Amino acid sequence: MRNKIRIGGYVLIIAILIAAVASISNHSMQREKQTLQDAIEQDISAYYAREGYYPSSIQELQDIYGLTYDEDRFFIGYQLMGSNIRPYVTIVELEE
Repeated sequence: MRNKIRIGGYVLIIAILIAAVASISNHSMQREKQTLQDAIEQDISAYYAREGYYPSSIQELQDIYGLTYDEDRFFIGYQLMGSNIRPYVTIVELEE
């Protein structure tokens, strides 16, 4: 009987550890996504201040400002409505 209780306790501890690791991983992904969003917004603003119009693509930000990100983890949607209208940026987490 004690062995069953002991094994149950170990299983519970392992389950808690797995849940904690998953939570930390999710939190880390959200922070990385927010950092990427902030960097893009900052680069867009800097580009507009310097050029007087918004960049036509994310590629321009990569080329001029050195924007880098993990393309295997994130997809960046970039919609330019006009040279003087701030682009709409969407960041999507990709499945691993």
